[in-house]
Amino acid sequence: MRTMLWAYPWDVAGEGAASLADNVRRAGASGVSLAAAYHSGLLVTPRHPRHRVYFPEPGAVYFALSPTVRRRLPFAPRMSRLLETGDPLRALTQEAERRDLVVRAWFVCNHSTYLGAMHPDVAVQNAYGDVLVFALCPANERVQDYLAALLGDLTTNYAVEAVDLESVGFLGLPHGFHHEKDLAGLNPETAFLLSLCFCRACTARAQQAGIDVERARAAVRTMVDRALREGTGPTPGEPAAEVPPPDVWIEDPELRAYLELRRTVVNGLAGRLRASVRPGCLLNLIEWTPPAAWWLQGFDSGILAYIDRIIVCRYHRDPSQLAQLLNETRRQAPGVRLSGGTQIGYPTCTTPQDVRAQVAAVRASPADELQVYNYGLVTADRLQWLADALASVDEA
Repeated sequence: MRTMLWAYPWDVAGEGAASLADNVRRAGASGVSLAAAYHSGLLVTPRHPRHRVYFPEPGAVYFALSPTVRRRLPFAPRMSRLLETGDPLRALTQEAERRDLVVRAWFVCNHSTYLGAMHPDVAVQNAYGDVLVFALCPANERVQDYLAALLGDLTTNYAVEAVDLESVGFLGLPHGFHHEKDLAGLNPETAFLLSLCFCRACTARAQQAGIDVERARAAVRTMVDRALREGTGPTPGEPAAEVPPPDVWIEDPELRAYLELRRTVVNGLAGRLRASVRPGCLLNLIEWTPPAAWWLQGFDSGILAYIDRIIVCRYHRDPSQLAQLLNETRRQAPGVRLSGGTQIGYPTCTTPQDVRAQVAAVRASPADELQVYNYGLVTADRLQWLADALASVDEA
């Protein structure tokens, strides 16, 4: 079973590509999935040579774009300052080739507060006209053109085995936005309705299909206002429930039709991205939800025609949670390769036995690969625990 480590370009810039590649090998991994486009955040970096807290540049791109491609993009990306002094992805692919390591590009697609704030017309707009600036709309043609151009350029000019796609679908609430506050106590259904997109691209698509968009919009507002007025939030302390299928809780036929049309939007985007990457480059989907909930993000099993691998993630202390999700995904996607995505830091893993249990659960699952989060965010002892766990599972 192959093991991959997620990593960041500032890890490469900080310690050097050769050092990072050697440490990945010592951890027992066969390769690295390096962020090539990433969102903002606040990251504790226990081993970085210069930082202990790092703030990634919001919505930045971390690879060099060809001038011709850059000129024809529908909007300008934020190019990382790291590119002013080097090219972390290029440096890593060169060092990886010398060490027989695999390199993949980890690409965050529709989660970009930078682009959403700069170009609100291509961001998700809910039924109230509120723009969710952290979320680009995957139905928007300009967003699709932008992502396809970037991935085409990336895979043409860098020796990456695959692209790991994150946030390729519609993003929802809550999302961990800066100082995010909800004292109303949104239940999962209301949170979903508040993030349901009614931008120009989505509504035009629905109108072409004969859907009464204004009635669907009004139905959303009526349901949200009623929920906020009545305070029908979940019981504090209880785990978050999943949003049930629309036919269980949506009464309005136009809203049902709107949701049914939406469930294949991202399939089309995936097709665009598949056509854009160089021949032979694999396309992987990072996914956190069971197949029964894919509709929330705007895709269904039709996306499997364009995907080579699903990286199924569940960062839970109980490894059976990840094993269950892998089994559910295998039943829905019998012909697609699977990776088990876990993390080896706090709070998922606090002992070597925790790491060993996560590795063993993936090894016993339908997955043929383990993908581990995250090289630069964990302490040195966690990387050693991973190496020991991989050796232990292999011996068994």
